[in-house]
Amino acid sequence: MKKVLMINGSPKRSKSSTGEYIHLIQKLLPSDWVYETIEIGRYKKGDLLPAFNEYSIMVFAFPLYVDAAPGILTAWMEAVEKKARVSNPDLNVWGLLQCGFYEGTQNGPALDIIGNFCRRMGFIWQGGAGIGTGAMIQAVKDAPLEAGIRKSVTSLLKNMVHEMVGVMADSMSLEKEAPAIGFTQYSFPWFLYRMGGQMGWNKEARKNGLKRRELYARPYLV
Repeated sequence: MKKVLMINGSPKRSKSSTGEYIHLIQKLLPSDWVYETIEIGRYKKGDLLPAFNEYSIMVFAFPLYVDAAPGILTAWMEAVEKKARVSNPDLNVWGLLQCGFYEGTQNGPALDIIGNFCRRMGFIWQGGAGIGTGAMIQAVKDAPLEAGIRKSVTSLLKNMVHEMVGVMADSMSLEKEAPAIGFTQYSFPWFLYRMGGQMGWNKEARKNGLKRRELYARPYLV
């Protein structure tokens, strides 16, 4: 039996896009695999120390925050590195990152951070997926997985699960010369995506009593 640990690094406790991606990965995993999800946002940084030796696979899933992981996840990783008593040299780790930028490649530096964490912990870094236009999953989650707008993201995630199955089928952990990392975004025109983002900012500004021109304020500009 293969056991998977999902690390949800999103600070959000509800309506989380990261949670939707985790749910999607769970649906794509083989039906006889067992998975457990841990939401880092519900714990203080040193309160959660998983028994890593109980798992075959760990998946880090989180939204991109300033080209890196959210602060709560970074603090947790630092605490784990200092306090974890049991590691697992056979634990295979993947990353599943999503961001609000259009290009999935924006997730690259944050995936490198997870890779560095794995090397310091003695885990096997297998790579992962970086998805741009990530929040669009909330709008398309009820559409078929192979629908045109979702197809590129679905294909990337299926490839990642295929990698997991392949590693587990070899009955041992294999460290590749170079981790398999892929990037993509939803098949949605850039100009429409940008337009939608601008409308969203204007809506939030009105909700908070701001005028449109105040969005361009730079109070700390010297």
